[in-house]
Amino acid sequence: MSRRATGKPISWLMVRGMATWRVATVALPVLAWFAVATFLTSAAATENDAPADRPSPRLEIALHLAAGTEQVELGKAFTLTVVRLWSRDLKPETWRDEQLAPLVARPVDVTRREVDGCVEEVRRFRCFAFSLDEVTVPAPVIRARPRTGGPERVARGRGFRLQVSRLLDPAAPGAAELPGGLLPQPAAALPWMTGGAAALVLLGFLIWIVRWWARRRAARAMPKPPDVTPHARAFERLHRLRAGLPESLGEHANPDELEACYQEAAVLMRDYLDERYALDPRQKTAGECLAALHTKGGLEDAQRDLLAEYFAHCDLVRFGAFVPAATDAERQLEAATRFVEETREEQACDAVDAQDPACAKGKVTAQKAAADAAPGSDRS
Repeated sequence: MSRRATGKPISWLMVRGMATWRVATVALPVLAWFAVATFLTSAAATENDAPADRPSPRLEIALHLAAGTEQVELGKAFTLTVVRLWSRDLKPETWRDEQLAPLVARPVDVTRREVDGCVEEVRRFRCFAFSLDEVTVPAPVIRARPRTGGPERVARGRGFRLQVSRLLDPAAPGAAELPGGLLPQPAAALPWMTGGAAALVLLGFLIWIVRWWARRRAARAMPKPPDVTPHARAFERLHRLRAGLPESLGEHANPDELEACYQEAAVLMRDYLDERYALDPRQKTAGECLAALHTKGGLEDAQRDLLAEYFAHCDLVRFGAFVPAATDAERQLEAATRFVEETREEQACDAVDAQDPACAKGKVTAQKAAADAAPGSDRS
């Protein structure tokens, strides 16, 4: 390059070029180191500040929500992920789906894994938004306590907002969807229902009348059972009592069996007096019963003596520890049979003799007892 072309001396240009080279030699390394430092600082700030899909496993406790979108459709499902992270020496509280309100969340799955001494829990949900404009999900909270005791650890995630788009544009919703035609007017079903209910009630009443008439006719066709007279009932009980006498009497008799037998004999006679003479002998002693019978009349002296001896013998066995012989027990039953036979109502017994076997059995027993008590009998 000539002096005429540049208008400056050549020596000056050489000096300036050498100075520029020296400045570039010093400044370029400084600029390179500055660029590297700036890049590393920016990367570290980005790692610490920028939200990641999952929290760093080096944290002690953390919570993060990721919806993957900022705009959803009304009533249409979208995926929401909740990531919880805590140290293994902490025990977190149970997750509650209510923290995602006002979203409607349906759990999909839950996975856990251990990363560098921490537990990472990932929960996935199918969520629905039913707001017409915007949904704001507040910041969820995770709480955990050390397993060895200590203060509670609390971490909060970041809340977020979702824009909800409508299926129809409010400005141009389009034509209304109408049915194909008007529905026919329903027929009046009330008269039919009323008539059917009345027919069912009438049918039920007729069925009840028929069944009642059939039961009444069957009851009339059944033979009427004969009336059981007091002496017939007494004869039947005496027969059962005689059949149930203990096999061993006297010294080898069982005291409990004897007491039960004579107890039944006393009760039997008191029941007969109650039915025959309208007394209340269960509330009276034997002496009071005899006095009441004497007042009412209708008993001969021999019958009163027989009854007094009967009650006295029963009380002697029941309360006096008297051990009767076999003939004593038989004689006691025969005395009861004879008393009932002598004091029975003749007309009532004659009316039911043909129908009531107990009355006929009583007659046979009474006749046997009279024969045994007659002079010259072998049982005397």
